[in-house]
Amino acid sequence: MKFLLPLAVLPLLAAQLSAPKAGNVRYADGGVRAVYGFDADFVLGPTWAKASTVAFSEKGGILALLGKIELVRADRSVLAEYPAPDAHPLLGISDGLKTAIAWLPSSGALVWWTGSRFQTTQLAGVLPGTPTSLQSDGAMATFLVTAPDGSVLRVSVDLASGDIDSADVVLGTRGPAYAEGGFVVFRNHQGLAVEQPNGSIRTLPYPAPDLQIEQMSSGWLHIHSAALNRDWALHLTRSVCALWRLPEPEAGQ
Repeated sequence: MKFLLPLAVLPLLAAQLSAPKAGNVRYADGGVRAVYGFDADFVLGPTWAKASTVAFSEKGGILALLGKIELVRADRSVLAEYPAPDAHPLLGISDGLKTAIAWLPSSGALVWWTGSRFQTTQLAGVLPGTPTSLQSDGAMATFLVTAPDGSVLRVSVDLASGDIDSADVVLGTRGPAYAEGGFVVFRNHQGLAVEQPNGSIRTLPYPAPDLQIEQMSSGWLHIHSAALNRDWALHLTRSVCALWRLPEPEAGQ
């Protein structure tokens, strides 16, 4: 028995089979899709989840869904769930699943994956501004926080105790800012600024007056402009610093 696929589906399947996976992106409608390809040649997969916030690495991801947080493996299978009433928690995952972490502003708590279960740590203090980025190494949580004057602070929190260990100004940056590995991304008057691990700043052309950032994979950030309703992929490695437009999802897919 033979099964025939519609001709329109064949190019998409061929592209996904031949192109590497750049990561997973949550679009403005909440639909989460895999992104395949490289440079400016990207192809979107079908919507596989609906979420309010997400963060992904090559090893898996953490998603905020209605009333809960899900931790998923690289194959998208669900490893664990945690009940969370926050509509838009701040999420992060740096590498393996043990770096998955969430900030719940309604309760002032950090929720992080120990390797076998979700652990909750109450913050013993008040963050000095609005948190915009969150990372974990399994022992410490690190926020980027925008202070009332627009400066950016790097705030480290001990996950065992919830104590704020340090709060240091990130020189040369303005909030909101987002950390990916040793890079810090923010917007300045010239465009999209990327502070590299050595402290130098590279600026890329960026036409939007605003930016919202989520991690789509290790070394890849998804940037969304609500003002322009456009999406970009920012690729950051030791040798690559490049920004490309992402395709827009087709209606009904």
